[in-house]
Amino acid sequence: MVFALVGLLALAGYFLATNQQVREALAARALVRNGASQSAGHGQGEGGAESAQGGHAHGGDEPSVKTTLWANQVDIFLERPYAVAGKAIEPLFHVTVIKNGSPVTEGSLTFKATGPEQSTVEIRLDKPTRAGIFIPSMTFPKAGTYQAKITVESPQVEGGGETIELPPVVVYGSPDEALAAAKAAPEENAADAISFLKEQQWRVGLITAPAENKDLVERLVVPGRVIVPSGSGAIISPPVTGKAVPPEGKGFPKVGEKVEKGQVLALVEPSVAGAEAVQLVANQAQLQTLDADLAVKQLEIETKVRTAELALKRAQDTLERRRKLTEDGITAGKELLTAEHEVRLVQAELNGLRQVVQPYVDARERLAKVLGRMKASGDVGDQRDDMRVTLRSPISGTIVEASVTSGELINNSRKLFHVVNLDTLWIEANVSEYDLARVRQAPGASYRLAAYPDRILPILSGGGRLIDVGAIVDPDTRTLPIRYEVPNPDGTLRVGMFADLLVETNRRQTALAVPKDAVVDEAGEVVVYVQRGGETFERRRVEVGIRDANQVEIRSGLAAGDRVATKGAYTIRLSTMSSAIPAHGHAH
Repeated sequence: MVFALVGLLALAGYFLATNQQVREALAARALVRNGASQSAGHGQGEGGAESAQGGHAHGGDEPSVKTTLWANQVDIFLERPYAVAGKAIEPLFHVTVIKNGSPVTEGSLTFKATGPEQSTVEIRLDKPTRAGIFIPSMTFPKAGTYQAKITVESPQVEGGGETIELPPVVVYGSPDEALAAAKAAPEENAADAISFLKEQQWRVGLITAPAENKDLVERLVVPGRVIVPSGSGAIISPPVTGKAVPPEGKGFPKVGEKVEKGQVLALVEPSVAGAEAVQLVANQAQLQTLDADLAVKQLEIETKVRTAELALKRAQDTLERRRKLTEDGITAGKELLTAEHEVRLVQAELNGLRQVVQPYVDARERLAKVLGRMKASGDVGDQRDDMRVTLRSPISGTIVEASVTSGELINNSRKLFHVVNLDTLWIEANVSEYDLARVRQAPGASYRLAAYPDRILPILSGGGRLIDVGAIVDPDTRTLPIRYEVPNPDGTLRVGMFADLLVETNRRQTALAVPKDAVVDEAGEVVVYVQRGGETFERRRVEVGIRDANQVEIRSGLAAGDRVATKGAYTIRLSTMSSAIPAHGHAH
């Protein structure tokens, strides 16, 4: 609270100093009474009529016309006297770069107008009279209505420049006609208007944006991380004790290398005695013992496979029973979720066991060939190459761990390689139990990586899917895990990365929305500041709806096309709190 008060006082002090500087900078501009703004073009239209305006005077209390236009790249705030044929006037063109709220400080402005009997007026200023303001002198030769446009050329503008059509310019035949038109023009009620001069806007870099109809999506954001999917990784270990040998003509694969399913990663030369004839019997017995060891290990794994198959069948039967009971309303849905979770876990375990058993089968087949040849020849010979155990990758993926050296003696408990399929990963997050219903019915989801905070990537519409919603709530955090499968074709995702999971919980089609920075909370009231003219704003209360990233739904208080202050909105509020802010009107 104390820090907030100190910050508010500091900002107020900034405004006191700023407005003193503004008044000094505008010493040449004649201060007159406040008048309503008349706008045309993008956002507001002049409607072909002209109205008397107090404010930026051009010689005493001479009435003026104000026009505000928003083009694609720049906005124009034009102040000019009522034009009389044959009499020179000096209109003021305030030119602002829309994207950053800065004044145009370099470049040119060209004014062209075509009127009665093809009479023309063309004026070009090669640089601003002062920052953001062009003040050309022009004379209209004949009375009547002129069609006018201006072209702004500046390196500050994307594309180098922009042409803006102006509202029709009415030129009167005499000063009396001009004065009569000014008196007949309606004046806007300025009771609720907030004056915020262009010089002040440029100083704070004020940016405005129109209220637009958009499709909005509200998202529940929960922190998560990238993990390896169950069953998509593989650990490669030797089935026998022996010497590690790299694949023929190659070295051992290194961390970061991609490998294909079935690719040879290493060879293992079992620890078998020499091939001398005197040792034939001993060698054969040793090979038979090795084969028996492999058979025992293979049998153990195959037993686990069969046990896992039975467990899977039992889990599937349980799932079908609980699904039927749930559909009949006999049991709660939580039991169905538990059964589904159990089926997935058992299936993952079974897949892993089936991958592990294959190296044992291959090794026994090779040993059988060696023993057969030894028995047929009556001699051991040099059978070492035939007895090598080949270690192959059971999956396609990337080497994330490698720990082996050529010639190293390794045993069957040693992990040589860890292969992970990074083409598809999971994002796991913990969701509050109170949000569970919204998550299960979510129409979509996306994620945002901590490494790339400006990128939001879709999941369901991007080829991913919801894998699992946990069945057990953590008693301490009152959360449960949710997992999405996410494709990773370009390798952007890394295992262990932090990621925000954005689960869609609500949608609005063609809802009126404004940037979130436009919405200001003032003592419990939600307000925006609507730009009614170049230097005139209005404080307006609004009712907000859902939020979608940087957009906020506006349920009431605004209409499509209303232009609101985004960056600098709070500054406008502070300007209303200081009595030192100058009244509407400034000198030129």
